[in-house]
Amino acid sequence: MISIEEKERLNGCLEVLLERVTRKAKYSRNWICPICSSGSKKNKTSAFEVYKGGKGGFFCHACQQGGDIFTLVAEVEKLNSKTQFMEVLNRTYELLGEQMQNSCSNTKNHNKSHTTVQNTAKCVITLPVTKSEVSEEVVKDYTKYINDCITALENAPEAKNYLISRGLTEDTIKQFRLGYDPKRFFCQGWQEREAIIIPYNNGNSYYCFRALKEFEVNGKVVKVEKPRTEEAGSEPIFNLEALYNEEQAPVFIVEGYFDAISIEQLGYRAVAFGGTGYRKLLHQLHEKPTKPALIIAFDNDERGIPDAAKLSELMKEENILHISKNLTEALCCKDVNEALVNGKEKELMDVLALAVDEVNKRINELKEEYYKKNSVAGHLQSFLNWINDGKNKVIPTGFENFDKALYGGLMPMNLYMLGAISSIGKTAFAMQLADSVAKNGRHVLIFALEMSRNSLIARSISRLTFMKHRCIAKTMRGIIDKSFYAGYSDHEKQVIHESIEEYKKYAGNIFINEGIGDLGIKKIINTLNNHVNAVGTKPVLIVDYLQLLSPYNERFTDKQNTDKAVLELKRISRDYDIPVLCISSFNRSAYNDGAKMEGFKESGNIEYTADLVLGMQFLKQSDVNFDIDKAKEETERDIMIKILKYRDGACGSVKFKYYSKFNYFE
Repeated sequence: MISIEEKERLNGCLEVLLERVTRKAKYSRNWICPICSSGSKKNKTSAFEVYKGGKGGFFCHACQQGGDIFTLVAEVEKLNSKTQFMEVLNRTYELLGEQMQNSCSNTKNHNKSHTTVQNTAKCVITLPVTKSEVSEEVVKDYTKYINDCITALENAPEAKNYLISRGLTEDTIKQFRLGYDPKRFFCQGWQEREAIIIPYNNGNSYYCFRALKEFEVNGKVVKVEKPRTEEAGSEPIFNLEALYNEEQAPVFIVEGYFDAISIEQLGYRAVAFGGTGYRKLLHQLHEKPTKPALIIAFDNDERGIPDAAKLSELMKEENILHISKNLTEALCCKDVNEALVNGKEKELMDVLALAVDEVNKRINELKEEYYKKNSVAGHLQSFLNWINDGKNKVIPTGFENFDKALYGGLMPMNLYMLGAISSIGKTAFAMQLADSVAKNGRHVLIFALEMSRNSLIARSISRLTFMKHRCIAKTMRGIIDKSFYAGYSDHEKQVIHESIEEYKKYAGNIFINEGIGDLGIKKIINTLNNHVNAVGTKPVLIVDYLQLLSPYNERFTDKQNTDKAVLELKRISRDYDIPVLCISSFNRSAYNDGAKMEGFKESGNIEYTADLVLGMQFLKQSDVNFDIDKAKEETERDIMIKILKYRDGACGSVKFKYYSKFNYFE
């Protein structure tokens, strides 16, 4: 336990402790921060401030740390000031070169914080101390003290004249509940001085004060311009309620409370946070965003100007609507209140009005930008240009009956999902479609996760031999196994040669990327970007197949990874304005029931995200006595593709004859 008097005495020794903690003496009027080491002896500047009035304290504008002497010791010694307060207290005495037991018992008769003082007008003011002994935290209510100070101000002409000399009116003084303490107790040097009391946000938990006259502490003159805070290092935002005004009027962000009071007196809204400790404002806006636009209006001095620029950059990063204005540069004043004191009220009113007009103009510009970017009207012309550029034609698949069902073929921006059981011809269908698209001059980018590039090329050539001469057509094996060629007739060799030559004509439009286990959505996007950048053409995209894509996230379940893959494939089709065809396997439950939506493995987003869902099956697969294994043994198969979902058209089915030996759909 430690008394309030002793706490205040120790806080009065903050500068002594600083010299010992930093191992560096004070230079100029500034300190090097012992926490973050900000400050420079060379340029004699520092972001570290020491508050000598009230309970004393510090604040560093570089690391945004602040508090009383105990906070500083806790930070330097890596202690918790709440749970380890006695250790902090003991270390404070050690750093000051004092004995804890002596200091705790010796309060040096400083009982003035418990006394009642009286001014010449017989107005009694009770100083706000409710407990003589406190632990590490003290909860205070200053309501009675503030009310006493308001009453005292009415009986103190000199104090009232001081406020009027600051340009404040009687109504403003009452509005902000400004008061007067005839014997405000300054802990450092144990001096009593007349002071103006400024409540923060109704004053029930915080206030600060200003001495009316200069005085000396340790032989040094203390200027009245520097405010003394009752809770050093934890100063709240002054006039906080202005940030959330119902009228949503723009709010000026200023450094000092007299500046904020002056702006409020002139009919505008303003908040202040003491100096340029703007981090507390950003924290407040994170906790509770504000609707009104903000106007940064820091002091016109060497610290205020660059700090205003820093705060503006941070607000841009957070998308906080604001502008930054140096209000008093043209008025040749340091701050708003100085302009008011110097009799420049009219000029100040004009400057404030211009700032509000500017931020309102910015609000209107943002509205226009929003409508232009997000409304259909803003996109209508780009839509017409999109139609007129002629690049969004339907792409025929090469299957006349299939194109008819799709209203012409593949549409840009659509995701097509093709599902089926194994070994029924999914890849063969997709590759025949790819060859047809490429033959018509369109690039096709294929991601093969199951078959090699050479196998797919061999399939295409085998298909061409079948289309040229069915009687002597060659299988994929017959194409790639050179030992077979010795038994081929010249005519057979000629058919193979002609098929290869025909394939060469459009093979330059086909791009096959192999991958097993290492090919995922991110690699697909990178490859697609590289392709578009290299050749300037957007391809049709084919993925074979969905379940073999590498996981988007190793921590996801199979379903989550599948859902994510489908979602990203749809995003690709939309962002690149291209058709995307993705092959998917079926659950084993679909082997006897035929193609249904629920047959897709880990279907997830397929049903809801894809624009068109196709299910491939044997024509009679749903029949009761159908033998699927026997059907797979046949080289000529009756196949049906069901349109299970079509966002832009009707569902139905399309029939094919599939020659499995030659990978040909007819």
